Amino acid sequence: MSELAFFAQVVGRGTVHGLDCSSTPDQVTARLGDFGENLRHNLMWRDHGLVEFTWERPSRNEPWQGCQFTVQCHRLEHGLTPVPTFADLRTALTTLDCEVEEITPLTSDLDEYWQPESRVAILVGTRDGTLHQITGPVAPDYANLRRGLRSSRTERDQIRHLLDASDEDRLRWIGRNQPHGCERPAWWTGKLAVIDGTVSATPDKQLPCARLLLWMIQQSNELEVFDHAQRAERMAALSANLRWHLGPDELADLLPNADDIVRACLAALPEAGQVDSHRVRHLLNSCAPLRDQLDDALLCRELDRLLTLTHRTW
Repeated sequence: MSELAFFAQVVGRGTVHGLDCSSTPDQVTARLGDFGENLRHNLMWRDHGLVEFTWERPSRNEPWQGCQFTVQCHRLEHGLTPVPTFADLRTALTTLDCEVEEITPLTSDLDEYWQPESRVAILVGTRDGTLHQITGPVAPDYANLRRGLRSSRTERDQIRHLLDASDEDRLRWIGRNQPHGCERPAWWTGKLAVIDGTVSATPDKQLPCARLLLWMIQQSNELEVFDHAQRAERMAALSANLRWHLGPDELADLLPNADDIVRACLAALPEAGQVDSHRVRHLLNSCAPLRDQLDDALLCRELDRLLTLTHRTW
């Protein structure tokens, strides 16, 4: 397989030879071979040459959880094979019936694109149009999150105001500010992203920020802004993320237990026969970090079965 065909496969499938963020370090090593490693107590990065994988864990006593993979396309500059251009990649993707969308870049020297179904982001050199790197998975609402990263001070001040506001005042604020129609999901995604970022950035207000985030998610659910699968996946991802910031007792007061969250994700899976769909893979991968918190042994075995089946398909 040529480098260009490999890059196109990663973008189209959202996996590296069938590996993704739910793959364990041993699974990645078995498929990709030797590696260089940078290990800290809660973060592990492994370099397999052209491909890097990263895992993290809340504590030393917990298993590694996959974060992302990165294909460092620019490293081909040091070999005999020229780095493919983005135009080459886009042409190759047409054979896979796959399209990418341009999004707001964070730097002036790199353009950025993403593939919404596979949730892969692509960085391209602005000057020469060559591929720089491919990263996955990114958030399901990555394009809106990019806009959220550029949120104004006014938006952040509004969120801080909501922390101390009553439910009635919060509802009035939503009524005044949320758009209608096709713009509404993007608005909600942006606001949730700003609040989520506040949870990480303000250690002294993590608990009230988490409560506000969950309250806003509940309102978006009642308004049916997102579909069932999106709601289930968001809750699973939030549960895994909050474990980094809050203690077990605080989490128990805020979130459903892991069994209920995983059951909701499995209930949102498409009909049988679609095990190779991107939605199936993303829903199951969102459950993987919660596996060791499950009390129901049958549910745990079913999750393992589905994860194994999906990995074989990809």
